[in-house]
Amino acid sequence: MRSAFAVLIAGLLFGPIAANAQELPKDAVPAANGRFSFAPTEGGYLRLDSTTGQVSFCSQRTAGWACQLVPDDRAALDAEIARLQDEISKLKAETARAAPPRPQAELTPRAGNGDSALRFPTREEMERARAAVERAWRRMVEMIYDFQKDVTKKD
Repeated sequence: MRSAFAVLIAGLLFGPIAANAQELPKDAVPAANGRFSFAPTEGGYLRLDSTTGQVSFCSQRTAGWACQLVPDDRAALDAEIARLQDEISKLKAETARAAPPRPQAELTPRAGNGDSALRFPTREEMERARAAVERAWRRMVEMIYDFQKDVTKKD
């Protein structure tokens, strides 16, 4: 207890240090065993535990000096990272169940039957297709003509 008090007094003698809970200030005063270092702040001291990395705010109370753990944002960030990683793994599992696997596309031509070669229509096939289109066109024109005759008769 006496050595901790001596460290606090030594901290007062070295002057004010900017309090940073994440980094050890250059002018911080380490204890004899090197585990704790103290930095003066407004209303007390910051105590850095070099073993665990925890930061505590120490101030004088009615019963003596008391240190209270400073909230660490790292724990909250680690918890959020863990939650998001869990959510990502759940979503990946859900999408793997929802979508069936796509079959591999066959990119090599089939051997033996020659169906993969490009074949143009023969002259006879072209003539049959032209005749079918011509018949359909003539039939549509006849239907329009008949419809016009029916409309003009009813007036």
